Amino acid sequence: MNPLCSRCTTCGLYQQATNYVWGQGNEKSRVVFIGEAPGKEEDLRGLPFCGRSGALLDQLFAEIGLKREAVRITNTIRCRPPENRIDDRYVDCCEDFLCQELGLCRPQVIVTLGATASTWLQNRTQCEALGKVATVSRIQGQAYEIMTLLGRMIWIPMYHPAAALRDPARVNDMHNTFQILHDFLCRLGKLPMPV
Repeated sequence: MNPLCSRCTTCGLYQQATNYVWGQGNEKSRVVFIGEAPGKEEDLRGLPFCGRSGALLDQLFAEIGLKREAVRITNTIRCRPPENRIDDRYVDCCEDFLCQELGLCRPQVIVTLGATASTWLQNRTQCEALGKVATVSRIQGQAYEIMTLLGRMIWIPMYHPAAALRDPARVNDMHNTFQILHDFLCRLGKLPMPV
């Protein structure tokens, strides 16, 4: 838990939050997964992706030989928003925490899970292949080279696991994207070692 995050009162979400949800996993991982916001289970336990979406993520990790502890998993927003509705002002208020976390990790690959994280990253980086902000359905499942304040990185956008649980066709897309991630990391020799 980040001590600065645990005292944040910037947007008011803290008033209804059970827990602030900071990232989990290897703080020095070359691969960081960024989701949207904590859901009910995450708020109760104070851990990212520990509910049904997390179970799907764990299954996908296992399929490519990764352990959750080998990567970093975090969210754009640290507190559960009302009715799980994302608002840009919450993202803006939590941005410093996410940037701080990415600065500590200094990842080489960022995987965004869902529209909120993908849009956040697109708005703050340079990606010549995309130009303007694109929808997740158009860009998911591909690797892009991006330029950030931390240097060049690879970005792989994909659907959020919760969206995939609502639409089985997206589960197949996520399986395919994880295989692309695996193949890409193996080619570069950057597959995180299980811990």
